[in-house]
Amino acid sequence: MTKNENFVKLNRSDFLFFAMDSIITSLTQLITLRFKEKHDVDEIKLALRYLMTLYPRFRSVVQPTLFSYGIKVIDQDDRKVDILFQEAFKVKRNISLSSDQYDNLRRDMLNEPFSLEMSFPIRFCYLPDDPKPVLLISLHHIAGDGMSWFHFTNALLAHLNGKKISEVPLDNSGVTPALIDDPFYKIPFQFLKSLKRFVTDIGRSKGEKIIRPSIQPADFYGPVNSYYHVINYDIPTILSISRTLGCSITVLFMASLARAIIKKSGNKKGNVIGMLVSFDLRPYFKKNKPVLGNFVRAFMIKIHEKYFNDPMQIIEQINTQLKEFQKQLNNREILFPWMLDCLYMLMGKKLYSRAISRARKKGLYPITCQVSNLGNLDPLNTNGENAQLCEAIATVPVYGIFMTITGLDGKFVSNFSYPEAEFTKDEIVDYVKCFENELGNYVIASSS
Repeated sequence: MTKNENFVKLNRSDFLFFAMDSIITSLTQLITLRFKEKHDVDEIKLALRYLMTLYPRFRSVVQPTLFSYGIKVIDQDDRKVDILFQEAFKVKRNISLSSDQYDNLRRDMLNEPFSLEMSFPIRFCYLPDDPKPVLLISLHHIAGDGMSWFHFTNALLAHLNGKKISEVPLDNSGVTPALIDDPFYKIPFQFLKSLKRFVTDIGRSKGEKIIRPSIQPADFYGPVNSYYHVINYDIPTILSISRTLGCSITVLFMASLARAIIKKSGNKKGNVIGMLVSFDLRPYFKKNKPVLGNFVRAFMIKIHEKYFNDPMQIIEQINTQLKEFQKQLNNREILFPWMLDCLYMLMGKKLYSRAISRARKKGLYPITCQVSNLGNLDPLNTNGENAQLCEAIATVPVYGIFMTITGLDGKFVSNFSYPEAEFTKDEIVDYVKCFENELGNYVIASSS
């Protein structure tokens, strides 16, 4: 790797996560991987150490530039790599996967802060004693999004199955190629369209009060926890239901969660449910599509009070808005809000952090929940039979309910992360039960 290849500037999402890192307990994505077969400690450790040579973004530290910050990769032959990897890899023994000790370990890893300027943005904890051992991967969000950890996990399984893995280059973090379409004379029209849409959306939002499901929303960022649950309906059943109802699996899960929040919170706390979803921008790169990093754009799906009592209208509203956002991306009509977001970077890290903290205290930019469906992960198990997964769970901290869905071996697992200052575990378990009940109601509706 040459001198010019080992440094990239932070993009807008990277900078946001870096700024939030100083005011939030942790911005960790906790990935729980459970193997179908035993693997000894040395096998896992050597595999992970080898992959660190192939994934330069994961053996990086944050460094200041003249006016901002960037990610500097440590050369794979540098002694620091071995030293920092030793710090990043831990082994925990004699822990039952059904014990409170295991739950507490996952919670601790989820909340353990990173020193991004002095250590790698990734950590590992291996629990080898169970017949189906677990590897916990703690990945700071500045290192990558959900597609990034999926790519890394796939490479790990491929390597454990004896396949050759190619090095992943340090991608340019810029997202401009996904937002601007050729020919360039279209840019002013795209800008004006996105500006007009932005102004229209602001006008429509007048009088809206986003429901926050916690009894007493916190005005600070504190520790988070998570709870995962195997959904009662298998993947073929969910797929069949969604087709019958004319929606995607993601829409079905979102509608079920929205109905659960309505049942639990009603309209006492607001008149709109705001569900944050993210779209992957990688498909919109015409060439040099990036692999690792943060390349998503978030949109808010809004379900208004007048639809609360109509389950099918909730599906219709989510369907319509998701298609509209997809159309905006296809037509490159998000240029203005993206440029607006980029202006925050001019504030600098300290002022941006203070602004985020102040917004939190004043209750600005509320959301009801966030949803991410990572889809069917069975392709991970196509690398060979020597290393396969029976469980893969993704957890992302957020200042509200964050539901992630993963599918593997014919079943879906829902994972709810939540701020402990706003919810107890019992309350989240109750939400999960209500979510399952509403999903069951859609099952009944699809067969009638």
